[in-house]
Amino acid sequence: MKLFTTLAGAVLAASFVTSAMAAECSRPTAPSVVDGKSASQEQMGETHQAVKAYIASTDAFLSCIKTGADEEKAAVTNDKSLDDKARKTKLNGIEQSLATRHNAAVEDMEGVAAKFNTAIREYKAAQASAK
Repeated sequence: MKLFTTLAGAVLAASFVTSAMAAECSRPTAPSVVDGKSASQEQMGETHQAVKAYIASTDAFLSCIKTGADEEKAAVTNDKSLDDKARKTKLNGIEQSLATRHNAAVEDMEGVAAKFNTAIREYKAAQASAK
């Protein structure tokens, strides 16, 4: 009985740890993108750096949530108290949560990149017409 209690405690602790690890993944906030039609070269450079940092931070976030999901899946897979149906349901839930968070972050990242590319085209056009 003591062994079961110890094992149950270890499994419970592991589930809190993996949930905490997943919670540590903070999604970065998208930077604002300047209006390319009226931005200075310095503003465009600063925006470029902010966009690059955002993309790097988002890549780190994606890696973090993947690692967290892998750890949660391992804990569920090793949880002997779950029957096959419950295990499959939990694993599917973890995968769906990962996919939702991943896709939302990638959509945001693509949106920021598209806005910045538009700003670059507008900046170049404004510079060409100013000459």
